[in-house]
Amino acid sequence: MQSVTECIMLGVPMLSYPLLNRKFDQSGNSARIKFHKIGLNGDITKDTESLIHSKIDEILNSNSFKIKINIMRRKLESCSNFEEGIKFIESILKNNTSTGSFDNSI
Repeated sequence: MQSVTECIMLGVPMLSYPLLNRKFDQSGNSARIKFHKIGLNGDITKDTESLIHSKIDEILNSNSFKIKINIMRRKLESCSNFEEGIKFIESILKNNTSTGSFDNSI
């Protein structure tokens, strides 16, 4: 989650490849990155080099990822302290999983 938060704060869309071990939070974080359209995720066991390049190109060339991540970054910046920022991210992740996309009004 710390890496996701850092990317958000720096306005950097993400390409996430979680480890296969389900004990860690990487799979959930990766799914949320894609869900909120602040990046893409992949399957390390299936994605080819060509597909990885394609995903990188999509992230670099699409303004939609940059727009979504900057919306989230501005919301985090408006929090009075880092702990409130973490609570904000966690509330988005918990409360918006049923909408199918990132809600710009948050």
